[in-house]
Amino acid sequence: FVNRENFCSNDNGFIILSVTGGYGNTINWYTGSCVGSYVGSGSLLTIQSPTVTTTFYSNWSTPTCGISQCVSVTVHVIQLPIQATSASVDTGNFCSSYSGNITLSISGGFGDIIGWYSGACPGSGAAIPVGTGNNLVIVAPNITTIYYGRWESTVCGVTQCVSIPVVVNPPPSGMIGSNSPICAGNSISLTAGGGS
Repeated sequence: FVNRENFCSNDNGFIILSVTGGYGNTINWYTGSCVGSYVGSGSLLTIQSPTVTTTFYSNWSTPTCGISQCVSVTVHVIQLPIQATSASVDTGNFCSSYSGNITLSISGGFGDIIGWYSGACPGSGAAIPVGTGNNLVIVAPNITTIYYGRWESTVCGVTQCVSIPVVVNPPPSGMIGSNSPICAGNSISLTAGGGS
């Protein structure tokens, strides 16, 4: 048995391995296999928490009559999320009149879910949740916006963000023209055109 498991890989505590039943002089503990890498001995063995999921094996031993068969217990360890290497968008430069969707993606990293935000990465400013998941489809923004993505774990924290800007170009403005240059005392004619 083990007193606890399902902790994060950066856990700095201890676990207690124990067995019930059987008989012998000494209980020995191993990893890797029965009589693999020696860990320690005792019916209640306290050791540092492992950093990866590990199976521990134990047996009874006597000086003259050998060892018993092993029993085992697996201690499950949850890995920390790993930061993504980059973020991307399928359509990142368009006019403000664009009414379609964009797809946000990240590459690399590891975790339970990918969280997307605009405005800032959570913890560094006013972050606005956008959605979750890789290849996230959202409505295109109507102003230039930076999106922030990160891997998140349900129990073991979050990574730093990677970001991708989406550039939205404003519509062209109107133009004013004249028939200048003119001579002093004459009138001019101004015309406006274009714009939207």
